[in-house]
Amino acid sequence: NMISKVLSKDACKNCKFCCVFVRDSLWELPAFPKESYERIIANDKTKEKYFEKIHTDDDFYYKMKLEDQYISNNPDETASCIFLDENHGCTLNDEDKPLECKIWPLRVMDKDNNVVVAFETICPELGETPSEDIKKLVEEIKEDIRRYSSKHPFIVKPYDDRFPIISKIDG
Repeated sequence: NMISKVLSKDACKNCKFCCVFVRDSLWELPAFPKESYERIIANDKTKEKYFEKIHTDDDFYYKMKLEDQYISNNPDETASCIFLDENHGCTLNDEDKPLECKIWPLRVMDKDNNVVVAFETICPELGETPSEDIKKLVEEIKEDIRRYSSKHPFIVKPYDDRFPIISKIDG
């Protein structure tokens, strides 16, 4: 896990905030390349109903679906990631875990046609301002993020000005 240099696995396992979604945050659900999706489904066919195939200009990917998990109309009701084990955290292996999950609370976003790494300010462990350790980590993994987002552009979300930009990836 890339973020484990600045965020302990125990802190994440005990919190799990990033793996639970209110309806307004469904846009943040992770995207899976077809190779990961195929491995996941090969191991557990029952997970198939939790994915939606999304077509892009020249390819496709899979987006997790949680809409059917909600049981009320309460906008604050939460639904957990289907791979979240309440006692052990994420059940995905590192190969299939989406980059968005590996680097949360970092976000890969498009701001004015530039890919940037932004900081999600609601991580209970890291607070509202990116620390020097987070900034240093971004510099260390920036090239990995650039390569991955070039190969899988569907992970790049539209920029939201609630998230401070830490670094520009391309351009």
